[in-house]
Amino acid sequence: MYPAYARQASSDGDTEAAKLLNDTANDELKHAKAFSSELSALGKRCPTSS
Repeated sequence: MYPAYARQASSDGDTEAAKLLNDTANDELKHAKAFSSELSALGKRCPTSS
């Protein structure tokens, strides 16, 4: 969602908003990768119930 908002802000000439939205998108991507990595590691440490 943030990249689309950033593109819209950029096309509207609002470079400050576009930069903020791009920075937010990058931060959220880092968070998603970290969460996914930790979730995967957790799955390897926990036995599954059957």
